Amino acid sequence: MSQQHYRQQLYEDYHRTQVARHQGNSDLEQLLANDMRQFNAELAALLPASQQEAYILDIGCGFGSLLLFLQQRGYTQLSGIDISAEQVQVAQSLGLSQVLCTDAIQFLAEKKQLYDCIFCIDVIEHLEKSEALSLLQQIRHSLKVGGSAIFRTPNLDAPFASVYAFGDYTHETLLNGNSAEQLMLAAGFSEVRLLPSAVVHGSFLRSVAATLIRGVTNIKRRIQMFAHGYSSRHVLFSPNLLIVVKP
Repeated sequence: MSQQHYRQQLYEDYHRTQVARHQGNSDLEQLLANDMRQFNAELAALLPASQQEAYILDIGCGFGSLLLFLQQRGYTQLSGIDISAEQVQVAQSLGLSQVLCTDAIQFLAEKKQLYDCIFCIDVIEHLEKSEALSLLQQIRHSLKVGGSAIFRTPNLDAPFASVYAFGDYTHETLLNGNSAEQLMLAAGFSEVRLLPSAVVHGSFLRSVAATLIRGVTNIKRRIQMFAHGYSSRHVLFSPNLLIVVKP
């Protein structure tokens, strides 16, 4: 089976077979609410300052939850693309007429538009290594001076990393903090920041308890790394990595 046919088959009904199933809930309103909480916790502080003038592209926008999140915060110059026709259909049913079904590299090369911010959330892991590098280089060329790109991808340094890294059969390229930084620098970005992703729980008490437990267990992991001769100074243990880059 060719790579193209494999992707066509897996992405044809990706919303039904992965997105809704993975979150354990096919209720679209609940899926949106879950994503909104996650985006608010980990992306709100990274958004461009100018809501009316910032041109934003969401690559791999899925069913459009991030675009709706941005709309709610006053951003108006929004567009999104995704390779899954089913995901795009769901996004358009939510009123997101600016979402297109297309290949990201081809879209950026043909569009030749410059953006203030490009989001690429949960996308890199779906690409082969050569494809990932090509996409990153095209994203760099598509950013305005002073613009930024924001990525999220599974973190192989996280405990139980396989839950995120191998929870989707379409994942190809998996990174930890060190390899993520290496990839971004190789793509030509001049500034790379690695941030932990947010772990969101439904209630305040659960969030506090989980934060305390993570603090204790992460100390233990750093001690174990020290015992085995590794430095944990730049290691993140969050389930996903957030990567913020500038051209």
